[in-house]
Amino acid sequence: MCTADIPKENINIQTDIGQCDVCNNVFSISASIIRDNFQPSELDNPPEGVKVDKKSGSMVITIKHRSIMIAIISFVILVPFSILPFLAIYAPQIESGQFDLLQTLMGIPFYFVTLVLFSLFIFSLVGKTVIRIDKNGGTSFTGALGIGRNRNFIWDEISEIIEENEIRDHKRNRSGFIQIEGKKRVKFGSSMKESQKHFVYRVVNSIFRKIRANQTFSI
Repeated sequence: MCTADIPKENINIQTDIGQCDVCNNVFSISASIIRDNFQPSELDNPPEGVKVDKKSGSMVITIKHRSIMIAIISFVILVPFSILPFLAIYAPQIESGQFDLLQTLMGIPFYFVTLVLFSLFIFSLVGKTVIRIDKNGGTSFTGALGIGRNRNFIWDEISEIIEENEIRDHKRNRSGFIQIEGKKRVKFGSSMKESQKHFVYRVVNSIFRKIRANQTFSI
């Protein structure tokens, strides 16, 4: 299913027709709005890598970012970046018992890259995004092994929730994300696959609209 944004000039309210520039699909606006209403039964069939835990008055959505291919690539690059600088720069200093400041400083960029690659390696194995939602608002954590970034949001402070789709072309290269607008801007989801991101957006936006309409946490 295409989830691209539809430009305003491609929407005709009077004729109830819209057209997508990405897939060239012509569709009924009213039918699309009805079809996009999130149904509670969809929580029982989330996309691959997504787990939904429903509890009394709260919900936890866990999205795993496991990628064996990225883990292998990062590990293959990680090994020489960590071993070669040690053998070429630090081992000779240890063996001779002489400290060379210039050579030592030259090795620092290699270990900075090593740290980035190691973080990517761990994230591609056990990285995840955890979204916790209740009647007051929610939190979004993205990271691995308890290390990462937390973002908080409160329903009463939100004006709208936006889904930005991934763009890959010769002009722009941008990962998709979910953006919560309000007193503060909260952005997350850039590490998710498109199907995962769209599912999370629909869940969070559905809850937000229901709370704004009747002040009740439900889905």
